[in-house]
Amino acid sequence: MKKLIRFLIMWLCLSSLFLTAKAAAQSPPPPGPEIAAKPDIMLVLDNSGSMLKNDPQFLTPEVVTNFLGVLADGARLGMIAFDQEVRLLEPVRALTNSVEKAVFLKSLERINYKGRLSDSPGAIERALY
Repeated sequence: MKKLIRFLIMWLCLSSLFLTAKAAAQSPPPPGPEIAAKPDIMLVLDNSGSMLKNDPQFLTPEVVTNFLGVLADGARLGMIAFDQEVRLLEPVRALTNSVEKAVFLKSLERINYKGRLSDSPGAIERALY
């Protein structure tokens, strides 16, 4: 049950980020002085074995790819994977061309759901750092 709740929280976070990025990409900027609307986003992906039950169809790469496709111009994106340890897969940076996006997505090949344990607090701490 705890794993299901953790998966649902992660899914809701990714879904809300996806919808926010999509809305930001489709809506015109507000009138007036330009406000820095270039968010830094760090994706935090669980790579533990429990994800085999939570994501049996291995949809994580598809979700990240779709999210990258609707990311607002100027936004910066990074990615962390965690299981018993936390690994920075991609530092936060702007992905301005197809080559940079392909390199970013290639990092998803390191996600395999074979890790042991889940250092969720360490992953969140690293994401904030």
